[in-house]
Amino acid sequence: MLVLSGSLLTVVITATVMKTSGVSNLLKEGLAKSGINIKQEVINSTAQRITDSFWFLHLYFGYALTALLMFRLLLECFQMREQKLIRSLKKLAVIYKSNHQNYQARHLLIVKIIYMIFYLALIVMVCTGLFIGYGTSLSFYNAVIGPVRAVHSAGFYFMLIFIFTHLCGVYLAEKGRSPGIVSGMIHGKPPVEL
Repeated sequence: MLVLSGSLLTVVITATVMKTSGVSNLLKEGLAKSGINIKQEVINSTAQRITDSFWFLHLYFGYALTALLMFRLLLECFQMREQKLIRSLKKLAVIYKSNHQNYQARHLLIVKIIYMIFYLALIVMVCTGLFIGYGTSLSFYNAVIGPVRAVHSAGFYFMLIFIFTHLCGVYLAEKGRSPGIVSGMIHGKPPVEL
């Protein structure tokens, strides 16, 4: 969550506070107050370098996110059979089909499906990010970079919505049917099983 939040935060800061035009204006004003007169092209170039250096943070967060995602996918392969996501999803689906009134089964099934959507979106974000960063040597790069960037950017908004929804869901669970859920996450209490 911290790596994903850090990556999203670098995007928000770079798209707002650290925008090249804004940094350029700050540099120009600061230099003018000091009595230094520099060509606008030099100021713009310097502002671009400052903004680019901040984007490197996003790049490093992306590397960390890629490593964590790969670890999670590998962990899924080597987990005990009953702990695998697909197996627990199937088990919950069977329980829910047999009794549609089972609130807990329905709730856990929805949560597992949301997590699968989250992981699929994360895989898409990581793959598009890696393509943006390393796909330049591919012959079709220029033909598809626009849509790839658009998908990567849309993933940003999806992640913001997911984080907000996740935090609201945890808060509501803590105050409603699952008091102690946050404490359980922090202290390692096992998840609810059916």
